[in-house]
Parts: sequence; structure tokens; C-alpha cells
Amino acid sequence: VPSVAAAVSIPVIAAGGIVDGVALAGALVLGAQLGYVGSRFLASEESEYHDANKRFIVEASETQTEVVPAFFGPARFIENGFTSEVKALVDARTPTLERMRIEGAAMRRGALEGDMETGMMIGGQGIGRIREVLPAGEIVRRIAVEAEEALARAGSLLATPARV
Repeated sequence: VPSVAAAVSIPVIAAGGIVDGVALAGALVLGAQLGYVGSRFLASEESEYHDANKRFIVEASETQTEVVPAFFGPARFIENGFTSEVKALVDARTPTLERMRIEGAAMRRGALEGDMETGMMIGGQGIGRIREVLPAGEIVRRIAVEAEEALARAGSLLATPARV
């Protein structure tokens, strides 16, 4: 984020791991003007993501995700049979249209049917800090309050004399 913010004169949006206000505050301190919240909203009451996937997200650790080269580009998913299958498809140099068919079916199985074994399960690097399914409005409210508190804590460090 600091490198991008220094290199451009447009607003910077930080993404990845922003599931709470502490992460948002960190992104803002690093130079972003906005934070993109993705996985946190998958575990919201309004999300159409299957309830089994929402449960898995709130129970998962941060080490249970992996970046894989899906047909639409690299993306982070929760490790399961789908991530193994995608790697095998890449290794076999499976044509893109066939991969679209296979991965599209896995997306349906994961997102809509709750297939935890072979379905595509989107999950970002911050899922280990998501602990409950909440309404989207409450998620936004909490992120705002936590970010303000974290920024105030960071600001209070400047008021404390440095000890050498």
C-alpha cells in the first residue's frame, strides 16, 4: 500500500485481510483512502452464500486458504478438493472452456449447495478473524467503531514521549 500510494495521485483502495476495523485502520495508516471488505460480507446474514460455508468461515483459521490459478485468474480459496482439482487441471493444461465448465460447477456446489469437499469456497486471508455471522449493517458499524478506536490508539502513541 505505501508503494502504490506514493506512486499514484488517485485514491488507493487496500484489499486483502480487511475483515475488521483494526485491519482497516492499518490500511489507512499505510496510505490507502479506502478498504475493500470481501470475505467478511460472505459471513453476513444477507449473503446468499450457503449456510455451511458461512459456518466454515467463522470456524476456519487463517492458514486454511490458498491462492490458486482459477480460470478467471488467481484467487484465494479455502483449501479443499476444489483447490487440489484446479492445480491438477493447470498441470494437465486443461483448455480454458473445459476449466470454465468444471470450475463453474464447483462454484455452484460450493456457494449454493454447501459442498465443503469439492465446491469452490471463496475465503480471503482474514477469515481466521471472522468469528460470527452478523447482519451487514452491524458489520459496517463494528468496522467503523473499531477503526476509529485503533486510529485513536495509534494517535495516542505520538503524545507519549519516546524513551531512549
